[in-house]
Amino acid sequence: MAKLAPPPPTNQDVSSRQFRDWFYSVFQFINQQSGTLGTMAYENANSVAITGGSIGGVGISGSTINNTPIGTTTPSTGAFTTNLTRNGYTVKPNCYIEAYDLSSSISITTTPTLLTPANTLSGATGITYNSSTGVFTFSQEGDYSLSLLVNALSTSGNRILYIYAEKNTGSGWTVNANSGKIYNLVSTQTTQIVYSNSVHRVAGEQTRYWIYANNTNVTLQTQTLPSVSGVYVPAIRIQYS
Repeated sequence: MAKLAPPPPTNQDVSSRQFRDWFYSVFQFINQQSGTLGTMAYENANSVAITGGSIGGVGISGSTINNTPIGTTTPSTGAFTTNLTRNGYTVKPNCYIEAYDLSSSISITTTPTLLTPANTLSGATGITYNSSTGVFTFSQEGDYSLSLLVNALSTSGNRILYIYAEKNTGSGWTVNANSGKIYNLVSTQTTQIVYSNSVHRVAGEQTRYWIYANNTNVTLQTQTLPSVSGVYVPAIRIQYS
């Protein structure tokens, strides 16, 4: 026997809750007969329960979305499919380079000369170095740690060593005004000069270093540690990380 539509309430005002519920029941009955609303039922908002199904192709079941647990207590390490950017620049993930020179002796003149270590340690990432020009180029923006070492020897007294830096952000080379360094050398004594600093580079920025002395008879020399083989104090060593 065919299912009948629900009868209207009797002795009720048409504006009453009973009439409103009846109208909704009739609407639901008509749609059930035509198959347009499936089996959705009328429920109070605070007691609605949805089991199974999908939303826009996303499968929700139990405590998972597309079979991935929701709210896991041990988060995994974050990963990005593209590089992060800030102010239009790519932020560096993990960059490193080391340029060094194991020459036995490098003469220092009284006029500024480019500091050009001859070799680059393998495995450099995100930074390139040109040993002909002494130029470091940074492919990504970020805060870098700099370590610069020179192993200096003066054969005369009252010799002073000077080092400063230049940078190029695309408009040509300019001197870094606060990059100057002055080192007093002791006659016939090797002085290992180490300078470290934290510096911010934008994407595509270049930097290079100049060195000179107040007089002649100053050289940069490579030395080896005593009682051990293959360990050096390079004449020049520049690291960025």
